[in-house]
Amino acid sequence: MHVFETITPAITDTRLISWMSPTRPIIRVEFNQEIDRNELLNKVFLYDEVLGRTVPTAVKLYTWQFREKLEDDYFGTEQEYLSAGHFLRGDEVIVFPSEDLSYSSKVSLVLSPGVAGTSGSVESKEKQLIETSIKTYPEEFRLLGFACQDVSRNFLYSDVGETDILLCSFSSPVALTFNSPFKERHLQMLNSSLFETETFEYVQIQPPVNVGDHSWNAWRLREIEEIEGIHFLINPNFAPNTTYQFTIAPELPLTDLEDIYPSVLPVYDGFGRPLVGPNEFAIHTSHLYPKASLEVRTLVTAANSMFDPKMYLQNVDEVNAFFDTIDSQGVSKNQTFTRTGPNLNDVEESRLLGLREALNSTSGVMRGSIVGKPRFAGHDDQLEHDFFAQITPYSVFFKLGEYNSLAWVLDIQSGEPIARVTVDFYKSTSKEFFKPQHKIFTGITDEDGILVVPGFETFDSGWDQADHSMDQECEEGESCTVYLVRVSNNEDLAFLPLVSDYRMSGHYRTDFDKDIDHWATTGQKLYRRGDTVQIKGYVRLEYDEQRQIPDSGNFGLCIEGPENRNYEIDSLSVNEFGAYYAEFKLFDSTPLGDYELVLVYDPLQPLSGSCSHVGYWKSKTDGIQIVREGEFEVFEFKTNLIRVSQ
Repeated sequence: MHVFETITPAITDTRLISWMSPTRPIIRVEFNQEIDRNELLNKVFLYDEVLGRTVPTAVKLYTWQFREKLEDDYFGTEQEYLSAGHFLRGDEVIVFPSEDLSYSSKVSLVLSPGVAGTSGSVESKEKQLIETSIKTYPEEFRLLGFACQDVSRNFLYSDVGETDILLCSFSSPVALTFNSPFKERHLQMLNSSLFETETFEYVQIQPPVNVGDHSWNAWRLREIEEIEGIHFLINPNFAPNTTYQFTIAPELPLTDLEDIYPSVLPVYDGFGRPLVGPNEFAIHTSHLYPKASLEVRTLVTAANSMFDPKMYLQNVDEVNAFFDTIDSQGVSKNQTFTRTGPNLNDVEESRLLGLREALNSTSGVMRGSIVGKPRFAGHDDQLEHDFFAQITPYSVFFKLGEYNSLAWVLDIQSGEPIARVTVDFYKSTSKEFFKPQHKIFTGITDEDGILVVPGFETFDSGWDQADHSMDQECEEGESCTVYLVRVSNNEDLAFLPLVSDYRMSGHYRTDFDKDIDHWATTGQKLYRRGDTVQIKGYVRLEYDEQRQIPDSGNFGLCIEGPENRNYEIDSLSVNEFGAYYAEFKLFDSTPLGDYELVLVYDPLQPLSGSCSHVGYWKSKTDGIQIVREGEFEVFEFKTNLIRVSQ
């Protein structure tokens, strides 16, 4: 003998579809089984929490076509709910309240006992109360408050009508909170269902300000989820240190009414109710963020040039530099200097770092950090940037290998090899980079400026005995270990830390170019219309993790430009060194902008229409691979007519 009980009818899901009025929601109700119409008559109710009473309902047929009609008529203005068909049987229905509920009342569904399904006679035994997230709207359409972020990214909220003015970051959007949505409900959403945008059509801002493109990420105001209401987001391009007055305005203000604005027609919510109560508020924007940055943090400049790196300062009282130097006079540690910030607020000015002033010879290194002191409270206490700057006559290359490495020293301006200079390869720390902890190799360059150095298998088989960083990634107050190459000859010096700042690399290889490498450059980076562009490139194919010079295959170039202006070279001749040369002439009407070199490789067939295989959104052509490498710019510029002669 077996005893069991069948599942009795019950509500499994409820969902708001639209509204008949501010106090009459239209709800989709789903059951756990099919039910006949007669079973639901006078047995489905809505519960009004404010008055503590149940409200009778009408049960109608649910179809997805009718649901879409109701959603499009979200506020019931077209009264699509009147055309609802009768429910006969099924597991989904649409429920309409037969009378108004209270304003601002939470809504629950009530299913009375005694309901049977179509496939059995067992009836539900208990009353079922289903709480929902639905709440009827308040009696009047009102602006409740507004929110923004301050300069420290703290969330700020104010009820409308308060006298205090929020001090908002100049880059923060402003969220407006209402107790009912605007009639244009289906507005563009911004990364989150929290916010409806384009509310700026309803808002006058004085002084006038352009509204941004809504590219700002909404997650920065997630705290507003805790505040009840309908939230709208506007993203004006605020000026710093300015008070802005916001006034809720008509949808489209008329030009001839601007003089008496905002004493004009009111805004309406989706139910056609005018905005009542306070409709104005003000915010004051912060100053621009403080800045104490370097033009370049890792810098190499020629010994006989006059270039000195710049610091860019904004809204800082001063900037302090803390640094060490090494030059022909030796090492000087714990040096400092101070530069004053701009006199005017919210204005960026530059100051020289003082690289040449800090050194006692025409070659050397300045290593340290700059620290800015913010002018205004609320910003970061410290603005700190490390730097490693050197003046040298040498250009140093180091090709790291497993068993043999190679150092190559050239004149930084002429590119000629430098013979008979000393090369030291050693491990040290980022703070004491000039003092070897562990010497690995010392040698003299040959007539070609080359020196062969032991590979890392001989001194660091896992290439993991150093942090390989110059402090940017070190723990605070710590010093990283790093491998360095030092070149010296009398008073001339050059240091090459083996860190990512100095690493030369091409584009990351994707599935489209996993078996081919390509390096390419043009004769210059800037061209005029009508100029001839000269291209030099190198190609390597990869077989069994080894790069080889191609001895077969077909190569082409697609030069991608703006406005879909492409240039094609369908037949490239690759020589025995895996190198090629190509040139083409720019049209007199070619679009200005950036152009990119894309190598196209077909191992079997000659290429025709190389650019037909190129494009970020194009599907891969079987057997054909592409690699992006190299770029140049086309721009209109005039040569200065002023000439300097001796």
